[in-house]
Amino acid sequence: MPWPSALPDRPFPSRAPAAVAAVAEALLAPGFWALDRLLALRPTTAQRARWRRHRAGRCLAVGARALAAPALLLALLLALPPALLGLLLWLPAQAKRRPFVYQHAATAPAPEPWDPRRARGFTFLTANLCLLPSGLARFSNLGGTRQRAALIARLLAPGRPIPLPDPMPPVLTAHIPPDTDFVCLQEVFDATAATTLRRQLGRRFPHVLWGVGPGGLRCGRLRVLGSGLVLGSRFPLLAARFHPFPNGAHEDALANKGLLVAQVLLGTGQGRRVVGYLGCTHLQAPAADGPIRDVQLSLVLRWLREFRREQERPRDLVAFDVLCGDLNFDNCSRGDAKNQEHPLFKEFWDPARCESGQEQPWAIGGDTTVTSPGTPVAPPDRGPQTLSHCVPMSPSRRTLSQPVGRCPIVSPCPHVPMSPCPHVPMSPCPIVQDAVPLCPHVPMSPCPCPHPAGRCRSPWDTVPLCPHVPMSPCPHVPMSPCPTPQDAVAARGTRAVPGGSHPVLWGAGPAGAAAVAGPEGGQGAAAEGPRAGHRE
Repeated sequence: MPWPSALPDRPFPSRAPAAVAAVAEALLAPGFWALDRLLALRPTTAQRARWRRHRAGRCLAVGARALAAPALLLALLLALPPALLGLLLWLPAQAKRRPFVYQHAATAPAPEPWDPRRARGFTFLTANLCLLPSGLARFSNLGGTRQRAALIARLLAPGRPIPLPDPMPPVLTAHIPPDTDFVCLQEVFDATAATTLRRQLGRRFPHVLWGVGPGGLRCGRLRVLGSGLVLGSRFPLLAARFHPFPNGAHEDALANKGLLVAQVLLGTGQGRRVVGYLGCTHLQAPAADGPIRDVQLSLVLRWLREFRREQERPRDLVAFDVLCGDLNFDNCSRGDAKNQEHPLFKEFWDPARCESGQEQPWAIGGDTTVTSPGTPVAPPDRGPQTLSHCVPMSPSRRTLSQPVGRCPIVSPCPHVPMSPCPHVPMSPCPIVQDAVPLCPHVPMSPCPCPHPAGRCRSPWDTVPLCPHVPMSPCPHVPMSPCPTPQDAVAARGTRAVPGGSHPVLWGAGPAGAAAVAGPEGGQGAAAEGPRAGHRE
């Protein structure tokens, strides 16, 4: 399908600034490597776990780090003079750099142009990958950035299609939908990881925008990192624009975060273009910066309106208007109440949201109603271990793979008023630093009171998290039946949703997928992934 593409396919408009940038990066490379390796000495919880499995593991690791730290510090000091010269060359070169680079892979399979007379759906995938330089990634309890980038790239764009059951069951799945049409990624900061990712994405998505929002002096501030945004599409991109946020603060001010918005050509019908609008963003991360996020949401809403007004033609058919990304707040936490009530949610519709402070029964979230701003949450050591730690009862764990009756992982069912047993001493929850009844992170003491025969199975019973779990509760805890609908579906299943005429908001969390069907005014469908709460 021919289309006029005016998108830049090179980072710089000419060879001269490109050569200056290459020399600057060569001068900066030794100092960057030494600093990155020095920060990477911080161990992750996975590394600490490996040390504990060996008798001398901790001693050897600490000794190796004690020897490496002075050597790396000396290398960093020696690399400072050329790094300062490289910085003086890098800043003017970045001023000439384009806001994004367009990659067109002619070898990738292109989709059939869409005839609007035939119904079809579109699948969107969004994920925060935390592909920071390895040293900075350690502060998010992650390591091996380049190895993770290669693995993620293979998952997003495998060499051969992943066979999946048809129809897809409404359960959590680790597979990427093979029919994904659009992918929006955040925190692809590391240059080598970004190169690996975009090359692999080109095998599946012919149209990729990378190098979005380069660093340098932007909005009067020094941006060490770019925006970290990457957008891949199976359909041609007609136009794109990047808007940087002018109000980044604290550590987020070091990255050139903003909004990337693109117009997609889906097909033609009766001489009219069928187009879609796709936005990808990453808002301010710290939990206490709700007012900054509120301003950024207003800017996003204004920029989306302006872009559509500039690019839309009178006879265009608009199939969708979707916003993806990491908004760094959820729809449950009390500390995010102001962000939850932003006017953006009146213009854009979130499939997993009933109203402010209330999610759909099938949505699964990271933060719950008991969270508060500034709460320290340690990243998980390993996924299955974390699941076992959060949901120690096998019936609750079993419901995670069932299409009905799933309940929140951390907090008890919000529809059931429950009183803790007065005989069970409660300990403060290490996650929230507050006394939370029935929190699965708190090991509960057995009830020492005598149990009449037939009422408790054993004196070691614990109170279940939700009445959906088939366990006999302690008779001292009154429980009422949960009015939650019994037909709630699990998070990653495809679910028909009405109101396709509304723009769709997807990405209040770090990862997920969404599908929207039909032209403007048609019906939509949504497929949910893990919800908001992870702040990066």
